[in-house]
Amino acid sequence: VKIEIIMPPKKDDWLRIAVFHKTFNHVERFCIDNGAGDCVEIYIKGNTALIKGFDHENVLSPYNTENDSEKLLEQIYFQAPAEFVELLDDEGRYETTFLMWNLDGGDSWHFNQVSNEEDGGREFLLGYIHTSPESLIEWAEGYHEVSLDFDVVSAMYEGKNITEDMIAMLNPNRDIQEACQELGKIDGD
Repeated sequence: VKIEIIMPPKKDDWLRIAVFHKTFNHVERFCIDNGAGDCVEIYIKGNTALIKGFDHENVLSPYNTENDSEKLLEQIYFQAPAEFVELLDDEGRYETTFLMWNLDGGDSWHFNQVSNEEDGGREFLLGYIHTSPESLIEWAEGYHEVSLDFDVVSAMYEGKNITEDMIAMLNPNRDIQEACQELGKIDGD
């Protein structure tokens, strides 16, 4: 989220990828929203996790009038962990193009393949999840069409405090005071 505040100015905040985090009933929920109608949600409880994606333009979208949305959603949600599915409201269940889950914290993920041609946007949306500074840099450089300093991005990725110099190194054209104010609002929340 912080890199998304530094790269585009506030007037272009529609270009930002938004990340939300909330904990309820001992379940952590992360939501990554690209502002264009697509999102990926991650639910974590202990060693179990569920990832739900919605690619609004995907052929598997329930809004695609060629689909039998009820049948499609039944296939997507087949044998998904009820403890997570129960957390979704009707709209959340409906706006799903792929679902995957892990029940033991290991490397094995389960999902229901509902199409031989389509992954429901899984590859596209999972690209928003960064497991290292390198993957964040690769994504951000492609999305924002800039070169980024590895040390600065690594420090941000590790949760270190962001300085005015770091902001200037990442985006020399960014209004530093405006970025600091926006970053302060995030850190204060």
